[in-house]
Amino acid sequence: MIELSLLGGWRLTSDGQPVALPEAGRRVVAHVALHGPATRQILVGALWPEAPEAQAHACLRSTLWRIRRCPAPLLLVRGDRVMLDLARIRLDLAELNNLLLRPPDPPRPEPAYLTGGDLLPDWYDDWVLSEQEQLRQHCLHALDRLAAALLERGDCAGALEMALGAVAMEPLRESAHRAVIEVHLREGNASEALRHYEAYRKLLWSELGLEPSPLLRRLLPVRTSFGTALS
Repeated sequence: MIELSLLGGWRLTSDGQPVALPEAGRRVVAHVALHGPATRQILVGALWPEAPEAQAHACLRSTLWRIRRCPAPLLLVRGDRVMLDLARIRLDLAELNNLLLRPPDPPRPEPAYLTGGDLLPDWYDDWVLSEQEQLRQHCLHALDRLAAALLERGDCAGALEMALGAVAMEPLRESAHRAVIEVHLREGNASEALRHYEAYRKLLWSELGLEPSPLLRRLLPVRTSFGTALS
């Protein structure tokens, strides 16, 4: 079993043992893992943009040769196209993407799988940065949807778990804080709801100089310790 992990950092194992790969090899494998099959021209343009074309193609040929010598068979090369050998590899990003495509009903996933780590942290190539932000937004929206669906089903514990997962990922995200407050109110814990609201309000003001939206304030028809009416 070959396992390739891109979430939380690069990790490659074969039968549970770490597999070393040169940096250029990791970059080629990561590119096709993120973007799918690619021509040689696309790869040299993305990975060796500053090199003369002949030199860049030579670098790619050398890198592919080194990858083929790796004990874990990772790539398929079909003429001009390079692709990940998904029949042999368990890719954590593919599993997460499959989870994100599921309907938000049963069963509820572990929130850690949606918040378990950024995509290739400390990689700053343009072709990585765009995927990092896209995946982050997909995970946040999935947590929002799951929290709403679980609350609708009466699973307050599950809904709170998902909402707090979104808060941990993006502390300023109002929809996540709104879900937390809605759970507390559904359970009759008005004091918990108010305490969470005031903590979020202070954070939002200190970071951005903004107040929570009227939509959030209307959830709590009481007065805060600041003396401001929320209704």
